[in-house]
Amino acid sequence: MFTADQAVTVTVVCSSSATPTPPPSPSLTGEGICTESNELVYTLTNNGGSPTGTINYVVFTPSGESITGSTGPLNPGESSTISLGNRPPGTYTLFTEDGSVTVAVTCNETVLPSPTPYICEPETFTDGGGNPEDFPSINTNTAEYCVDTQLPKDWTPVEVGAATCPDWLVYHTNITGDWEIFRLGELPDEPDANANLTQGVGERINDVSPARSPDSEWIAFTSNRPGNWELFIGRTNGSEQRRVTFNNFAIDTSPAWSPLGDTIAFQSNRNGNWDIFLVDLATGVETQLTSNTANDIYPSWSPDGTKIAFQSDRDGFWQIYEIVVATGVETRLSDGTADDHDPLYSTDGTKIAFRSFRDGDNSVIYVMDADGQNLLQISDPAGDARNAVWSEDDQLIAYNSTLDGDQDIYVYQFAVGDQPAQTRHLTDNTTVDVSPTWLCSAPTIVWTSDATEDPNVGADNNIFSTNALPIDAPAIDVKAEASQLTEDPANDRDPQNTPPIELASRASMQIGEERNR
Repeated sequence: MFTADQAVTVTVVCSSSATPTPPPSPSLTGEGICTESNELVYTLTNNGGSPTGTINYVVFTPSGESITGSTGPLNPGESSTISLGNRPPGTYTLFTEDGSVTVAVTCNETVLPSPTPYICEPETFTDGGGNPEDFPSINTNTAEYCVDTQLPKDWTPVEVGAATCPDWLVYHTNITGDWEIFRLGELPDEPDANANLTQGVGERINDVSPARSPDSEWIAFTSNRPGNWELFIGRTNGSEQRRVTFNNFAIDTSPAWSPLGDTIAFQSNRNGNWDIFLVDLATGVETQLTSNTANDIYPSWSPDGTKIAFQSDRDGFWQIYEIVVATGVETRLSDGTADDHDPLYSTDGTKIAFRSFRDGDNSVIYVMDADGQNLLQISDPAGDARNAVWSEDDQLIAYNSTLDGDQDIYVYQFAVGDQPAQTRHLTDNTTVDVSPTWLCSAPTIVWTSDATEDPNVGADNNIFSTNALPIDAPAIDVKAEASQLTEDPANDRDPQNTPPIELASRASMQIGEERNR
């Protein structure tokens, strides 16, 4: 026992301080696969104990082309998937910038089923009897495999000038007894120019789906005058029409003129399924852009002419994809939630409008960023909405919807500053109002309506217009308040000015089921 006066000696031994153990380093591994449909996918995984930084990589293709990109950072245990879309046969090698990963993947030649001969020529009319009142319905369901061969082509180069938006529009009409594409409005320098731009007059000869060239000197369209549906172009003064594609019996349709003016994109079933093709207007050479064994349809150009958005059923249901024209790299933009249709870039290229069945049985208009992010619902899911079109300034989207029980035109205005987003019910009738388009930079909506139809006479759609603004204005009575632009007794429908492609006539070309999920 110690007493208070006892001295205590305490010896403390200090050892040298221990060096702390550093955390495990990142450990990056990679693998790759080329699916049966030749979709090239790489996966990079961090198997280490600390996060990676940004991972830069390059992929060398069989032709020597290099595709660069970056991904990450990746936390421990995380993986990143790099999808390079459908690729031609050959070996593709990925290298990371730090040299830690090298992955070589070989895509094999896709073996397609042997062709089974069958008649590819589509039925032209919905009733099968050639009733001239019926809008042409292209039979796009190629249930059996069919491969076409191309016919010889003589080609004269097509020159396209600087971009301009005309103060006239085009529309479908059966005023000649068959379906033609007419110009509505005079040409400033040619007031007497022929308004019939397609001139395919003849029994059961029909012209549909116009797309305007950037300089407004031409339209591309689809015609069955050769006996099957082919692409044609026509001068907007009505003076000339030229055949663009030459098949025996396949269908080429849905033309979209590049903003650069040198190329037309379109869809074709010439190989047995639907793919996106390009035709070079200088040479006439046609190039297959997509090669998936599923169906790729409805091309839409980005404003800079470098990318095309389209819809594909390669996932078992319809999804929006994007392809870089120069490299063929494909990216899925849809989120895999539901069937998505009809992509359309905004004028500035930062967003894409489309319609989706993610809310149930109705088609609902949505907008997403051009990379697939930041989804925004535009139309009310209680109505079936279609034919969404951007105004030139990207502030408005017009569409038709059944929200109030019949087809009406609606206009959505995006939020600006402190002003919240608003929707205007533009037309309020018991009649059918569909197929909106804009008139260049003006807030003028042009659309199809049967408001003046005489029930004792039959179909008499006409073209109408009105101002879409102010956005908080009440709905109009079309017959009493809108400007009627056509008054002939024919069936006039589906106008087009801005954007420079026409979407509404696609309703007659649906491939398979709209809703598969």
